[in-house]
Parts: sequence; C-alpha cells; structure tokens
Amino acid sequence: MSTISRTSSEPTFQQVASIVSLLQKAVKIVCLYPPANPSCAKAILLFTNELGAYLQSNNHLLLSLAEEGFTFEHESVEPSFGDSHRLSKICYDAGVSELEFGQEFSDESADEVFDIFRKVINKDDGDWELGEALWGKQIPGFNFEIIEDQSYLEFDSEIRREFFDSQGKGLDSGHLNDSDIASNSYKSVFDEPDDNDNDNDKNCIIRMTSEKSAQLAAVTATLADDKTEEAKAKALKEDASVKPRDLLMRVYELDSKDAHETAMALAKDAMFNPGKELLGILDDLLEQDKRVSEFDTTVLTCVKAHSFFIEQGSLSGATAILHKLQERRAQLKQSAPEWEAKIAEALSSIASRERMGAVCSILNDNDRITAADFSAYLATFDWTTYSTLVEVLGELERQEHRMALCGFLEGAKEEHVDLIASGLYDKRWFVARNTAIILSNFDCSRSHKHLLKTLHHSEPRVRIEVVRGCKKHDGAFKSAILLEAITDEDSQISHLAVETALAQSGSEAFPLFQTLLDKLLTGEIPTSAGTQIIGGYSRSGQSLAVEKLAKLAGDWRVIGRSPFQVFRESAIRALQTNTSVESDAALLKLSKSWCKEVKNLAKAALETQSALEAQSANQKEH
Repeated sequence: MSTISRTSSEPTFQQVASIVSLLQKAVKIVCLYPPANPSCAKAILLFTNELGAYLQSNNHLLLSLAEEGFTFEHESVEPSFGDSHRLSKICYDAGVSELEFGQEFSDESADEVFDIFRKVINKDDGDWELGEALWGKQIPGFNFEIIEDQSYLEFDSEIRREFFDSQGKGLDSGHLNDSDIASNSYKSVFDEPDDNDNDNDKNCIIRMTSEKSAQLAAVTATLADDKTEEAKAKALKEDASVKPRDLLMRVYELDSKDAHETAMALAKDAMFNPGKELLGILDDLLEQDKRVSEFDTTVLTCVKAHSFFIEQGSLSGATAILHKLQERRAQLKQSAPEWEAKIAEALSSIASRERMGAVCSILNDNDRITAADFSAYLATFDWTTYSTLVEVLGELERQEHRMALCGFLEGAKEEHVDLIASGLYDKRWFVARNTAIILSNFDCSRSHKHLLKTLHHSEPRVRIEVVRGCKKHDGAFKSAILLEAITDEDSQISHLAVETALAQSGSEAFPLFQTLLDKLLTGEIPTSAGTQIIGGYSRSGQSLAVEKLAKLAGDWRVIGRSPFQVFRESAIRALQTNTSVESDAALLKLSKSWCKEVKNLAKAALETQSALEAQSANQKEH
C-alpha cells in the first residue's frame, strides 16, 4: 500500500479551508464522471497532496460538522450551505458529526472513501445513508463519528455501570479484567440457552448465522405494517448476495414471471431522466396546442424550463429547449405568423442581458462545460443577440469559452458588423481588444472603418491587436493600418508595424515604403532595416522610385559616412533589380559619376545586370 507523498507546510486555517474545498470539489467530480475518467484521479490527487502536506506536521486532521458546514477547532472553514449536493450538507443531514484523517491515510484509503461517497450520493447501490455505507468499514487513516454514536456510548455506559455494580465493583475500581468479562453475565448472552430457559424472556438471544439474520431482518422489515419504505430498502440491503428478482419473489411472494417484470420496471425507473422527459413533454405540447392561450402558456413554460436547465448547469438541456423553439418557429412562420411572433418574443427574452449573464456565471463555475457545448448553445441564436453577446464577452473567465464566443461572432454577415463593433467602445479594454480580434476576420469596408478608428484607442493592448489583425489582409487597408501604426507612440506597436510592412509588396505598398524610407533617413527607424526598406521601396514603386534612389546613391554628403554608405550601396542594388527603363538610365548616368566609388558600384551593377540578361536569354533558347 503506497502512502501519500507529503511536503512541509505550516498548518493554518487557510490550509484546512483549502483541504475542505478540494475535498468537496473532488467528491463532486467523482459523482459526475465515471470512475475511469482522468478528471476523477486528478481531483483526488489534488486533495490527497494538500492533505498530505498538512499531515506532515500534524498527527491528524479532525473536521467537525455544524449547520454552517465543516468547522476546524470551532471555526468555520467553508461558506454556509448553499448547495444541497455539497458534501458537508450530505454529511450533516446523515448525522455525521466528525470526519478524521490520520497519518495512515493512503492513496488506497482515498480511493475507498471517495468510492463510498460516489455510491451514496449517486445511489448506485440503492437509497443508502452515508452513515450506513461507512458503518463497519476499516479504512486506514480515516474515521468518522455520527450523532447517534454519542447516545449509543451513553447507553452502553449505563449497561456497564449496572454490570459493575452487580459485581460489587465501581467503574473506577480498576479490578475488572478480561477474565471477569469472559465469565458471568456476558458469557450467558452468547451461549446456547438451556432447555429450562423462558422463551419469552426478553434477555434471551437466539444465536443464528449472519445469513439467516439478514434474511429475517429483510422479511420482517418489509412485511411489518409499522415499517416505512425507507426501512424496507435498508433491510433488503442487508443481503447483497441475493438477486433483485429472488428478493421480490421471497418478500412480495411473486411468481417468477411477475418478479421478472417488476425487476425490469424498477430498472427502467432507475434510468428515468427527468430532463429528457421534460423535453419530450414540451415538444409534444408545442406540436399539439390548438389555442393561442394554451400555446402561450407552453412557450412560457419553455422559457422557465430553459432557466431551470441553466440553473442546474445543464447547458445541453437549455440548448435542446432552444432547438425545439427554433424548429417550431420555422414551421409557424408562414402558416401562423402570430404564433411565430410568440416564440420570437420568448427567444428574445432568453437572450436578454440578464439571462446571458446567468449563462456566463454557470460557465465560469462549471469546468465540465466544454467549448463545444457552449458553441452548440450559441448556434441557436441569430444576429439580434450580437450586441448582448459582445457585452458578456468580458465576463467569461475561461479562455475556451471566450474563443467559442469569438468564433460564433466571426460567422456574422457583413451587414451585422456594426452590431459587433459596439464592443470597441466598451469601457472595459479587454472587451475592446476581443472585439478588435473578431473584426480583424472581416474583410469589408465596415470593419475597416471601425478598425482604423481603433488605432486611436487609449489602450495599447487594443491597438496592437489591430496591427496583428491586419496581417490577414492585403491592399490599401493593410497599408493604411501600418502607415498609421508606424508612428504609434508605443514602441512595441511601431516595431510590429515596421516588421509587417517590410513583408509587403505591390504598388499599394509604395506610400507605406515612402514613409518608411523618410523615417529611415531621419533616424526614426533603426538603420539595420535600411536594406529591406530601400529594396521594398524600389519593388513597390518601380519607375516612381528611381529618382529618389538615384539621388540617394549619388549624394556626395554620404561619402565615408556610416550608415549612409550602406544606404548608397543598397540604393544602387535596388536600381539594378528595378525592372523599369528609368532605372537603366539612372545606373548609366551614375557609372559616369565624378565620384570613383559611385562610378565603380554603378558599373558593377550594370555588368551584373547584363550577365543576368544573357543567362536568361540562353535559357529561353534551350
């Protein structure tokens, strides 16, 4: 048996509160998922690690139960009961007054304890109370106490006192030993009765096997008029080896066929899904209602059912309700527009700001609702909800849910972009940032207009998303974004704009490279980017770029001055690769320059150009 690895930690109320929180969360996860699900093992491991750290410096951890929940040293270590499924509530209602974890608590102990919690809460083995399930279990490092134990102890104390007094020994005499107990009165309880014993004597106990005892208890508890159904279930539980059909035949005196049918009915009842049944009923009502008043009531019931599923954390149930309403709405659009309007009104109510806020709360509190679940839910809404959805974008705490919502909004049509763009003007910068990311996926004049305005947003984290997003686009819009961003006061944004601009090509980028070249020559842009900027200027401008390149190459002021010397060489190479007729004339003129350096660079460029042209001609001939 492997014991839990423990690390040193200072015992504090905060640590105990953390242990309690992890315990309750682990119980909830274990009850929600199948035992083989990795989430169960992970949740239990988090709890045992935290507990192990505490037990490293403490002999045990004793948690008491009170109305306010778990307490430690008479101090509450959790909020008041707010969840009927919380472990502390279940323990308290079952009469459990204390839970104790000791040094011997191991991984195997944890598995056994959580398995008991799962079976009791999910009622896998019937309607058992927690105290019943724990009773008689010998789990290393784990003990519990139920309220009834105190009364049992008091009752046992009275019996012991009477016995001691009958022997002439007080409780504190110290003279009673095992041999005393083995003889006298206690011995008569466990021995076979004499033939002369009075059968009606209340103290007479008939010895029986555990199997017979369990069967007798089951039948007695079931058939007695003063026993409740709960007592029946408890008694029947005593004999777990008996199959349900055999128990039904024995207890209710059913024949084999009736017992089989009854067992099947009980099994079907155990699989009853109230949520699924509710959806089926509402579906039938939506199809069968003939009067407006009845239909109105059914639609209102659907809205309430949707709220119920949301409160229960069942997004799939809420999604199913919306699907039913949308399907019926489509059917009634032509035949009964006034009825269709009722459904439209209900859907609008469901998509209200208040109700969407409730959905966000459920998503934030429930880590088992996936992005796929949320996407399926969002798919039931139309463009009329865009403004509301953009608002709640800032309330979603989990990234996967935010991405799901962004993905849904990115599917909007161009005419609805303005509704989404409202998020750019939200006071919460992160809402504006997410909206900018969404709009960057639209290549239309509406989104371009809003994104250009966003470059003047006060928050740099919003503006930089606009620059990142423009990489998805080409043409004048991209150039306009970069041209504006190059002069941004935030160095990170301006550098990103320069890097993005250097990868551009085509005549649309020429104004952008003009600005970059001017800033390069004035020292506003690092000289290391000089060669790329000059080359991009030549490629995008072609004949329009020749005059400035020739001037840069022949300017006598750059002689011997670094880095302008590099700019001269880059300008001559750019003229060499420029395909315009004007570039050839400019190089020829520079080859006759009075400056020896300029003349040699220009001649070399012309020779290289001629060699490349000859090589190209030979390749065409072959």
